[in-house]
Amino acid sequence: MGFFDRFKKKSSQPEWLSQMPEQMAGLIFNQIQSNPQACAHDEIPQGFGKFGLESTNPVPVYGVPSNELYLRRLALKNGDKISWKRVGSLSSSNISMSIDKYDIQNARGETICDIFLSPYHFKTSEKCPEGFKFK
Repeated sequence: MGFFDRFKKKSSQPEWLSQMPEQMAGLIFNQIQSNPQACAHDEIPQGFGKFGLESTNPVPVYGVPSNELYLRRLALKNGDKISWKRVGSLSSSNISMSIDKYDIQNARGETICDIFLSPYHFKTSEKCPEGFKFK
């Protein structure tokens, strides 16, 4: 059984996998495997608060490269494009692994909110934070 075959049982493989060296992908998968809360749900069961908009309820995504893939799919409810800047990582008492914080800006470059992502899960959420939709 190949390295990546063992992850097929948890969920489908992420789209970034084919573009990454196997050693780097292995490091990412090991981080996911070490997360006791790793899930294949649209929301982390231990999360609470506004989905994606509070660090206590970050968006689960399938590996660090999926942060950007998830954000590229988002638009404001009215269809306007967004841009983002990674602020850094932080922790929350109810989430096991680090959480990535992104400053979200509208088309005029004005900050409209922060979005919190947890990149140590077996699936990227198909749910949008309040005020957003997928393109």
